[in-house]
Amino acid sequence: MINQHFYIARLIARYLSDEIEEEEQAELTRWRNESPENERLFREICKEENIKQNMQKRQTFHTEDGGSAKKNPTPSVQTSDTEYM
Repeated sequence: MINQHFYIARLIARYLSDEIEEEEQAELTRWRNESPENERLFREICKEENIKQNMQKRQTFHTEDGGSAKKNPTPSVQTSDTEYM
């Protein structure tokens, strides 16, 4: 199940970066159609506000690691009552 979550997260990332292949797009569409919750999560992730928020998080710096950019390969999405990763 966790592997599927990472796979779907990767598909969504590829979708958002406009790098998704046709077969991947079909898989993502199937996942979105599996449940209203999947579709709601997809729409929440794709909201411009959430994308900007995650981009800002990626650009923050850690003083303890010499100022290198924080790397967070799995963006989180804050919804009204739940945080998804």
